Amino acid sequence: GDLSFCKNLRVLYLYDNQINQIQNLDFASNITHLYLQNNRISSIENLSPLKKLEKLYLGGNYITVVEGLDKVGELRELHIESQHLPPGEKLLFDPVSLNSLAKSLFVLNISNNNIDELEELAVLENLSYLKAVDNRLKHMKVLK
Repeated sequence: GDLSFCKNLRVLYLYDNQINQIQNLDFASNITHLYLQNNRISSIENLSPLKKLEKLYLGGNYITVVEGLDKVGELRELHIESQHLPPGEKLLFDPVSLNSLAKSLFVLNISNNNIDELEELAVLENLSYLKAVDNRLKHMKVLK
């Protein structure tokens, strides 16, 4: 349906659907919480209009690379657990997106994504909650 008349929308629940692509959110510049878990989304895109977005829930989708977040300046929480990854693949992180989240991100859930190291997350200097259970971590190297 057409939600473009909902200019004051702050929270949008679209989880447990069959959405293939993040799109048509240009009208929703006031959204702070976006729930898109358990859909068929394969890439993070078209979020730049959401300047006030604080919490993004993308668990249970088909995302292979955390990217497309370099224009979302206020993001405080990213929940991207349990992606349906191709066999043998792990969730990857685009350095541009990670660097853009360095100061704003406080909460990150990357559980169940075949991740085998966390070093690249060291740029997230304000991270206070990291959930990385059910991955392939073999060591706890210092995150400097």
